[in-house]
Amino acid sequence: MPRGGDDDEHPVDPCCRLEADVLVDKAPRSHTCDRPLSQTLDLPQDVCHAVCGAVESLPAAVASTTLRSLSLVSRTWSAAAQCSLYRDPWLSFDAPDRVPPRTFLRLEQLLRTLEERPDLARGVQALDAGTYTVRCQTEAKADRRLVSRLAIALVAACPSLRSLSLPFVVQADKAALLSALRQLSLLETFTFGSGAATADPWIINVDVAIKDAWGVAQWWRRDLRALAPHWSRLRCLVMQARVRGRDGDEGVPWALEAFELSLVRSARLSFPYLEALLAGCSAQGSLRRLKLCEHQLEPGALVELLQAVGANLEVLKTTTADKVTRNDALVVTISHTCPRLKLLALETPLGDVQGALDTLSSLPYLQSLALTSLVGSAVGVDPQALVARLEEFPSLQRVDLATVAPTRREDELHERLELNAVARTVVNRWRMRDCVSRSG
Repeated sequence: MPRGGDDDEHPVDPCCRLEADVLVDKAPRSHTCDRPLSQTLDLPQDVCHAVCGAVESLPAAVASTTLRSLSLVSRTWSAAAQCSLYRDPWLSFDAPDRVPPRTFLRLEQLLRTLEERPDLARGVQALDAGTYTVRCQTEAKADRRLVSRLAIALVAACPSLRSLSLPFVVQADKAALLSALRQLSLLETFTFGSGAATADPWIINVDVAIKDAWGVAQWWRRDLRALAPHWSRLRCLVMQARVRGRDGDEGVPWALEAFELSLVRSARLSFPYLEALLAGCSAQGSLRRLKLCEHQLEPGALVELLQAVGANLEVLKTTTADKVTRNDALVVTISHTCPRLKLLALETPLGDVQGALDTLSSLPYLQSLALTSLVGSAVGVDPQALVARLEEFPSLQRVDLATVAPTRREDELHERLELNAVARTVVNRWRMRDCVSRSG
């Protein structure tokens, strides 16, 4: 992963650092022992960067605390730790009883540091602006226009961003944010989520002029279409909120490799809506990974979507809140439209597990299979026959079979526990045979 900033050219200056509880970065402490600790722990700069890079893979809170500590060891460690701290700035949540809340203050401090240290600003590669600006709204520490302008300034201050969640801005500032977004030529992952789904206070709806100035920005498909030519490197789109669109609007021409649909608000999207949003993927056959919530699609939309973009899919994952309605026909569609699948994980309720395995065994490259919402009765299900079906998969390396969560009805509970026992037996026998065949 590329490292941001040339910190050796900028000695640590405690005057331009964030406060200790933000993204702490202070000057190294001095030591009074015969051999300073900083000399004892000094390592070549590339080793320090490698260690800090490994720390980044830890959970955010642990990584942030560890990097803060490393930044106090010596100037060499401080330079490496700063690169990692600011590569993906993380702001911790305050305790519920904290008064006053400090997210807005922390964002201001972050912006001030990035403006004073352009080398650190160039190293910022990920920014969860949506989460932080929405948090400012819930804390009600600053008015909406101040939060909006701060969000735009943060995006503009990070020209090397590779991952961004859309921040909250008001309608009056939308044009300024679009201008800042057009400058992100290195962007690879874009999350359209909480920043666009923020609800307006009821009082804003009283007057149209107030809503235009203070209401949350309205995002349309044409906005994404205008940004697409500037985001030539964009490969992943995460949709957590619905973008508006009109019938007849042209589709978005980006060539995505990954698309995830997980709306935070209830909605049911149609195939024409998805077709316009993924127009470039369909035309260029670029989509490789697809993850979506099936209950957020209109009936039949998933089948049509797979027919449009499934030819080169390698990963397909579905989740659903509907654990009752069976959809055994879906596996037939998958086997016909997604011949290159390597990983398939379905939460779609399936009643005919034997038929599903028989159908999916035609996928020559499938390496991982998870069917985790099996329903129906275990009567007539032969574990040995299911193991034999699994052995017919040419490339299968991992299997997970499970039933949906038991219900309160006693008859269904007993039925599902029996089916789950059969599923476990099948998986265990297949794994045992697989291990034996590999060792042989």
